[in-house]
Amino acid sequence: TRNIFGWQRPCYLLNEGSAASYRELMEETDWDSYGTGRYEKCADCMVHCGYEPTAVNDTVLSPLKAFAVSLRGVRTEGPMAPEIPLAEQRPADFIFDRLVNQAVAELHSGDATPKPAKPLDPLIDQAVAELQAVAGQQSEQSEDETSETRGAA
Repeated sequence: TRNIFGWQRPCYLLNEGSAASYRELMEETDWDSYGTGRYEKCADCMVHCGYEPTAVNDTVLSPLKAFAVSLRGVRTEGPMAPEIPLAEQRPADFIFDRLVNQAVAELHSGDATPKPAKPLDPLIDQAVAELQAVAGQQSEQSEDETSETRGAA
């Protein structure tokens, strides 16, 4: 997720810092330190960003199996996948609290200088420009219609 601080690292729920670019997020985040069984904050996570793609991949790769599940329902008895062990996960580090406290301290000290806006990724820049162009065209059409209505009255 991207916000005014940059790309949230490693996910929008943990928000343990930010990266200036999508490339930085993907290349410099230690992804192996996160996930169920690896990090205490991720222990009970069932968020779409990690588990839904797995289900979608399984559905696409095994359509007959997916069809059978749609007919019979989800199996709730019998052998299941083993639980992911949580004993070796690293303890939660509350980085977000430190980041917020640091930002508040900078604001109160008067040392906070406005940082220049981070450039968006080129694809996002292009999409924003296209949306602004469409919005401008719609605004012009609305103004033309308003002036036509006034002229007819």
